[in-house]
Amino acid sequence: MGYIDNDHVKAAEHVTLQIDELDGAGQVIATALRPVDDIIAGQDRGYFDVQVPGQAAAYRVAVNSFTFLEGEN
Repeated sequence: MGYIDNDHVKAAEHVTLQIDELDGAGQVIATALRPVDDIIAGQDRGYFDVQVPGQAAAYRVAVNSFTFLEGEN
């Protein structure tokens, strides 16, 4: 769980997160892609809560892909 900040004026939709599972040395041991169901309004933040397989020492989360909502400024 966490937040996604959208610094652009347009809303973002079809957001996909890349979640890297890291070992104790910080090396990637697995990667999962998870969709975010909500639209992230422009110049706002959105909450996400996704499930990941496994139990890693740490996780790194990044936005993998998104599209801007059509019809927005």
